[in-house]
Amino acid sequence: MRHTLLILLAFATTTSFSQSFYQLENTGIPDDGTDITFEMTVSGLPDVIDSDFGLESVCFNINHTWDSDLDVKLIAPDGSAFILVSGVGWGEVNFTNTCLNDYADEFITAGSAPYSGVWKPIGDMGVVNNGQNPNGIWKLYIYDTYAFADVGTLIDWTLTFGNEPATPFAFSSSNLPIVKINADGAIMNEPKTEADFFIIDGGIGAINMVNDTNYTFKGKILVELQGFTGPYYPKKNYDFDIVNDDLIEYDTVLLDLPSENDFILKAEYLDLSLMKNALTYEMARRMGRYAPRTKYCELMVNGEYMGVYSLTEKIKRDDNRVDIAQLNPEDISGEELTGGYIFEINENGTPNDWESDYLPINYASCGLPVAYKMVYPRIEEIQPEQLDYIVAYVDSFEDALYGPDFLDTATGYRNYIAVKSFIDFMLVNEFSSNYDSYGRSTFLYKDKNGEINIGPAWDYDRGYAPWDVSGWVWENTHPAWPFPFWWSKFREDEEWRDAVYCRYTNLRATVLTDEA
Repeated sequence: MRHTLLILLAFATTTSFSQSFYQLENTGIPDDGTDITFEMTVSGLPDVIDSDFGLESVCFNINHTWDSDLDVKLIAPDGSAFILVSGVGWGEVNFTNTCLNDYADEFITAGSAPYSGVWKPIGDMGVVNNGQNPNGIWKLYIYDTYAFADVGTLIDWTLTFGNEPATPFAFSSSNLPIVKINADGAIMNEPKTEADFFIIDGGIGAINMVNDTNYTFKGKILVELQGFTGPYYPKKNYDFDIVNDDLIEYDTVLLDLPSENDFILKAEYLDLSLMKNALTYEMARRMGRYAPRTKYCELMVNGEYMGVYSLTEKIKRDDNRVDIAQLNPEDISGEELTGGYIFEINENGTPNDWESDYLPINYASCGLPVAYKMVYPRIEEIQPEQLDYIVAYVDSFEDALYGPDFLDTATGYRNYIAVKSFIDFMLVNEFSSNYDSYGRSTFLYKDKNGEINIGPAWDYDRGYAPWDVSGWVWENTHPAWPFPFWWSKFREDEEWRDAVYCRYTNLRATVLTDEA
């Protein structure tokens, strides 16, 4: 049975007045993909909370066996909400006497479990001090983002109101486009959630106002969290499809990007510059390769300001993206069977569609095979004959490259891949010192009657980092991601080394000069 305790602290001076509401719960947190909301009745406060009097802090005790799985959010009586914690602590356990206050010295992301003490919350606490009447039902929302793995219990929670309230972040306008997502409930890792989608964009040089209702786009989307590690970070990525009222996908132009229905709002959480992906994709495009186009914007989700995001094209088969032949279910023999395909090397926690016959060069540290995943067609849609074909083709390439006759003009590896694409891909990844590449987030594609191309470039938020860059990235590998043996083998080919030298020299004289 729950117990509610009201603690009133009143002093003679008007400069120190606070009122706290405490609730004992001792209730389990679901670990089955569903969320839970706890309710607390607040009464006896002034009718208005704002920058003079309002919410000062939120405290709680939570026992949990994997802290970063938890999203904890506070929801005010008028529906305004902010994130308390999300994706902090990784495999650490428990939140013990944890308090969130906007005037703390450090954000909770800088701490470590059990986070005892006072920290800044991840979200903007001030959004609830918006002039609303605080007397009513306050809700503590908790969602375990990784189902069927850990257990947890909310022990208790406390809300404190006073005359040193959190001040709202005054986001009212921007010279960037403003994107709004309004979903009925939480946006989860999967499945996709229906939401309303709005864009406010007056064009280059315009100041866009948050409250403007003259939208340049207004419609519906199906949206979910995006990425392998992304859902555990405080600032989330969002993968969404443009849909009509019947929830059927349709193509349209967003922020002048070529017409499509499938996009990603990238948080760039690990990249303090917010520029690494956009910069690297631009570099790849100047080298003559397709790479996702991006547009910066400000994002609001369910009325909460989330920050600067990058609207990014999702990698998929399309005339304006990966321009390869469409592969239909009936294409199971002859020339039609040869393409197009998109697949990736990506150790991302999902089942592997197939694995390389050759161990990665860093198997001793990662203990994992080189994992292949189908992107187009998706594994649940591809025909058995089509999957057998692309697996056999990749196997033939690796067999030829690994074998003693890998330089043979008739049977060697060059008969299976578009070598120039591999050289450009290597130059982009070596220039960016991207240790998430080669073994993860590495796309490949094969057109009808074509060879394997590598690309498009993808996922550089960990690039350009302050680690040892004195050697090749494919030699100084990330210890956790399996790197295929290809790159060291390529270096044994004198023709490959000469081609790399020539391509790099040419690029440094043209699109990759210091001035460029």
